[in-house]
Amino acid sequence: MTETSIFLFFIIMILFFLAHRRGEDKYKGFSKGAKMLWEQLPLLILAFFAAGFLQTAVPSEIIQNFLGEEAGFRA
Repeated sequence: MTETSIFLFFIIMILFFLAHRRGEDKYKGFSKGAKMLWEQLPLLILAFFAAGFLQTAVPSEIIQNFLGEEAGFRA
């Protein structure tokens, strides 16, 4: 786990605790978030596959020229 993952985990735990103390409709945000994740998950998986395919299909030199220090204003 990276430091960022641990930080986000603690933020989520704090927010979950605050929502639990709130009382009524305490899991409304959780259910909305879960529904949103379920709707976006296929697109997220396809995006990871597309990124993996592009990484193998496009040579790294082209990406470095496009996004590297020599790219100038484009990057």
